[in-house]
Parts: sequence; C-alpha cells; structure tokens
Amino acid sequence: MCRLIKLAFKLPAFLTLLFLSAMYIADVIVASFRIGNITSSYLPISILSASLLAIAFACFLFWKAKTTANPIVPTKASSLVTTGIYSLSRNPMYVAFTSVLIAFALFLSNPINLLLLPLFVFLVNKLYILPEEQALESLFADEFIAYKSKVRRWV
Repeated sequence: MCRLIKLAFKLPAFLTLLFLSAMYIADVIVASFRIGNITSSYLPISILSASLLAIAFACFLFWKAKTTANPIVPTKASSLVTTGIYSLSRNPMYVAFTSVLIAFALFLSNPINLLLLPLFVFLVNKLYILPEEQALESLFADEFIAYKSKVRRWV
C-alpha cells in the first residue's frame, strides 16, 4: 500500500486531485468564508477549459516529438520539446494544473481555498519540476541550459 501511495504522488494529476479534494473539504468545513457568487460560472469554466486545452496541447507536442511526458521516468525523454506552448513556459502542464485549482477556487467562491495554491506550487516545484530539470539537464546538457535561460519555469 505504501508503495502505491508513493507511486501516486509521482503523478502530478494525483496531487492536483488531492488539492481539489482539500479545497472541497475546506469549503465544507469553513463555509462561512464564502463570499457569495463573486464570479459567474463562465470565468471558472473558461479557466478550466483553457487549462484542459493546454494540457492536451502539451501532451500532443510530446507525442509529436515521440518522447515521453511521464513524470515518473523523465530520464526516458528522447528529445527536448521547446516549441508551441513550451516556448512560453517550461512547465505548461503544471501551470494548467494550477489553473484548474484556481478555477475550482473561483467556482467555490471561498477565498480560503486560495491559501492552498502556494503550497501546491511549492510541492510541484519540489516533487516534480526540480527532479525533471535535473534529468533534462543531464540528458540534454547545453541544449536544456540554453532553453532554461530563454524560457521561464512557470510563466
């Protein structure tokens, strides 16, 4: 069971689902912090739609480059993807996962949920981005260093 949990935490989507659950639980427990419907449902739906589209497009670019997007084994990457959405951010999928959380926080209209976002960003940096960057730098050396100097980690 412990091995399964460790494996689950290697998947950014699992961490995102965990934070979505935490937001829902926080909203239920601290419902008094709701500030009414501060946004129409169009804003959260728009953010969610854009986030899912960004994730799909990022995955498509990995598929097109015939390389892996699997965060469990970044050392199996066969090429460095630097075009499309990856020319704007080195981690567009993580930006999109964060945006999903923002959309859900807006949907719930409970600002207490926004307090979870910095923790999510910290964990994503520590658990996923830093190990991935180390793997990519060891695989692609100067090419990754040049890319890293031109494109920001988040946005």
